[in-house]
Amino acid sequence: MRLFFASQRPLAKSEPGDRSPRWQMLIPLNAERHRPDVPGGKLTFTEAFLASLERNFREMKSEYLGGDGFGVQMNYFHPDDDAPIESRIASGWIEDIKLVRSGPAGELGLWGLARLTERARAYLDADELRYLSPEIAFDPVNESTGKRRGPTLIGAALLLSPSFHELPRIAAAALPPADQATTGAHRMDKKMICACLGIAEDSSDEAVMTALKACCERAVKMSAEAEAVKLARVADATALTAAQEAAKLDAERVAKLTATVQEMQDAKFKSDVSALVTKLKTEGRIQAAEGANVEEVAAAMGIAKAEQFFGSRAPVVSLTEKGRSGAGEDGAPTEDQARVSYFAKVEEVQKLHSIPFAEATKRVNREHPELAKGVASRMNTTPPPKAN
Repeated sequence: MRLFFASQRPLAKSEPGDRSPRWQMLIPLNAERHRPDVPGGKLTFTEAFLASLERNFREMKSEYLGGDGFGVQMNYFHPDDDAPIESRIASGWIEDIKLVRSGPAGELGLWGLARLTERARAYLDADELRYLSPEIAFDPVNESTGKRRGPTLIGAALLLSPSFHELPRIAAAALPPADQATTGAHRMDKKMICACLGIAEDSSDEAVMTALKACCERAVKMSAEAEAVKLARVADATALTAAQEAAKLDAERVAKLTATVQEMQDAKFKSDVSALVTKLKTEGRIQAAEGANVEEVAAAMGIAKAEQFFGSRAPVVSLTEKGRSGAGEDGAPTEDQARVSYFAKVEEVQKLHSIPFAEATKRVNREHPELAKGVASRMNTTPPPKAN
C-alpha cells in the first residue's frame, strides 16, 4: 500500500485547561507537491481528491463498531514498524473532517477535528513540535468488502519540518470555516456591520463595539419591557377573572337572598290567609269549604281587600232567628238577605262553570247587577253597570 506524508500546517497552542478538540487545516485545496515517491513525481490535491478523502473517512466512521468513538490515529513523526514505541503511540485522534470548497483562499481545503493527548499538548506548548502532517493511502482495500476505497486518510503525525510552506502559523479555529458553496452562508465584513448599526463605514473598532453594546442593551431593555407588559396583561387578566368570579358569587348570593325573601313572604301570606279564614269561619262569614276562595281573592286583591270582601257577609244564621223576618216591612229583601243571595249566586256560578271564585264574582256583578247592588254599601264599592 503506497502512502503519502504531507507535512504542513502548524498546530496552535492550547489554552490552559482546554481539552476540547480543535479544527486544523490538513491539506490546502489545489496544492501541488513534486516528490519522487508519487506516481508521475507530482501530486495535485484537487477538489475531487480531497472529496474522496472526506467520503472514505465518513464511510470508515459509519463502519466503526467500537464503543469508544471513532478516530483516525495521530502519531509522533511518521513511524515505521521498527521505530521505538515512544514514536508509535498516539499523539491524538482526528474525530471528524470537512472539505471547505468556497470562501477566503486561506480556508479552502480539507480540515480535521484534532483531539490531542496531554503529552502532545505539552510538546506544542513547549514549542518542541509544531506541525501536523496527514498520512494518505492512495487506494487501500476495504477489509470488510475486499474492494478498493480510493484515496483515504489513514492518520496524521506531529513533527518539525513542514512541507506546505505557503501556510502561515495561525491559531486553530473552534469550528471549520463555513462552506459557502454548500451552506449558502456569506461572511459579513465591517462595512456591512456598520451599515446594520447605522454608523459610518470607516468607524473605528472601538466605535463599532460601542454601537454593538448599545444595540445589545436596547435589545435587553426592549425584552424586559415586553416581559413587563406581558406580566401586566397576565395580572390584568387575573384581576378581571377574580372580579368576574366575585360578581358571579354576588349574583348567586342575591339570588339566594331573593329566594329566601320570597319564601318568607309566601309563608307570611299563607299565615295571614289562614288567620283570616279562621276568623271568617269563627264569625260565620264563610262556610268551611270556602277557605280556598278566600286565599284566591287574597292573592288577587290582597289580604285587606279579601277581609273587607268576605267580612261584608252576614253571619250564616237563620234569617228568622231572634224575631227577624226574611224581608223588610215593604216585602223587599233585607241587606243581610241580599248578601246571602249574592254569595249564593257566586258559588252557583263558580260550580256551574268551574271557574275561580274571583272570576265568578265578576260574572255575577256583570250578569246580576241587582244582587251586586245589595252588597255594594257594605263592601264600600260601586255596583257594576247593567249589562246591555
